[in-house]
Amino acid sequence: MAAPASSFFPPILPVRLVRGLPYGAFVAICRRTGSREPSGLHISKPAERPTQLPHRLLLVGRIVLPFLLVAALIGLTDIGATFHSLLSADPALVIAALLLVQAHIVVAAIRWRVTALSLGMILPVPRAVTEYYGASLLNMILPGGVSGDILRVARNRTVEAERTDWERSAHAVFLERASGQVAFAFMAGVGLVLWMFDHGRDTPRIAFEGIVSTVLLASALALIVALLAVFARGRLRAAIGRLWQATRRALLTPRQAAIQFVLSLVVVAAYLAVFSLASRAIGAPLDMVQTLLLVPPVLLTMVLPISIGGWGVREAAAAALWPLAGYEPNAGVAASVLYGLVSTIGALPGVFAFDFPSPGTWFRRRILRRDI
Repeated sequence: MAAPASSFFPPILPVRLVRGLPYGAFVAICRRTGSREPSGLHISKPAERPTQLPHRLLLVGRIVLPFLLVAALIGLTDIGATFHSLLSADPALVIAALLLVQAHIVVAAIRWRVTALSLGMILPVPRAVTEYYGASLLNMILPGGVSGDILRVARNRTVEAERTDWERSAHAVFLERASGQVAFAFMAGVGLVLWMFDHGRDTPRIAFEGIVSTVLLASALALIVALLAVFARGRLRAAIGRLWQATRRALLTPRQAAIQFVLSLVVVAAYLAVFSLASRAIGAPLDMVQTLLLVPPVLLTMVLPISIGGWGVREAAAAALWPLAGYEPNAGVAASVLYGLVSTIGALPGVFAFDFPSPGTWFRRRILRRDI
């Protein structure tokens, strides 16, 4: 006759609790007590998850690619001159760039708050600034360049009538970032027009092709969304309709369009000024037209989800474009590296956006896990 189920466990652990335990906890208890599975409990082992090999390869590629690009740039440029430029950078200009990083993070956070309020969300200014600091830091140090934005969506979702509203939070973050990209394209177009007036036929073909490609890509994406809105059915059509309504409320009304345009121009101007100060600090000053023409394409490469915080691809773009201003490629690499360092250091206050467990809490968790 089989022993009662409760005899396999200490008296303080009733069988009714064993039935609700996860498989891993059940195995741990059995190992510590020397027991076997009681008859009639039938605690099944969870199915093994399939290996996510493509996802892992993509993650490895995002980590390895920047190092490969930097190694290639080291081989193609004067690495000694690059390091000398970085070590001899003007500290006053570096400090000014760090202060501008704080300004563009704060203004971008206000832009996000304006977007969120237009969609009916409640987002106080202190929380918006804190969250944006944290997101900016994560975007600079994690693969893909959008990890911080995803965390913003998750941490600021709303719960109404016991239902979590992820969509509205995602719309606010997506539309806020889209407003910035439109401002980037606008500033790049202004730089191209000014360069054409100043230099005529000497307008760099690579810059013209880059801006035209950006416009064509944006137009193609808009056309795809429009076609999906027309031909999609069911949930997809409803989701596109809700995104369009959110876009109208956040970006397309006259008042919202004016506010978004001004805030985005201020943010983009701060980005450009930080890069311009970084280039000037290493001895390669850019005038206003050169800054408007060369810096936006370099910064737009950072949105490509193929690196960590734009490292590698940003330096490659700067090495290709800085000769148009009369400098060696290594000057572009040095300016881009300094920009990346300044932007990362400037976003370090973002660590206070997260609640890290104290050493005592971590130690207690380890003890509890060991005692299960």
